[in-house]
Amino acid sequence: MRTATGILRHLELSAADPAPAYPPVAQDAHMHREAYRLGGRLALVPIVIQQLEAHEAADQPWLTAPDLERRLDACLHREAVDLEAPEADQVRAVLGTEVPFVAAVRGGRYAGMVEVDLAVRQIVRQMVRNGD
Repeated sequence: MRTATGILRHLELSAADPAPAYPPVAQDAHMHREAYRLGGRLALVPIVIQQLEAHEAADQPWLTAPDLERRLDACLHREAVDLEAPEADQVRAVLGTEVPFVAAVRGGRYAGMVEVDLAVRQIVRQMVRNGD
């Protein structure tokens, strides 16, 4: 988690730099620039996921996904929009949430974040265009 927050800090500090140079501890920061641009501090989510997957694949002793889930359980939102579900189900998932962001999943794996207010506006626009 310390490395993930370090990467996020480097992203924050270099946000305005078109070609930043990252120190070795933040060597993966370049992979997360777009996530930071789109979601700000929410970029921490894909950073942590990428690190968990990398360390689990390397079979290194580290904090595992179940350990992290147990530690963060009280503040985790488990709502998600399944990008492979029918459009009506995706709309119901977005409209049925009370949180500002929900995870987008594809095949049960994290695929990004959905900003609920933005998605609701897009849903309403489409309904108006379609005359619903």
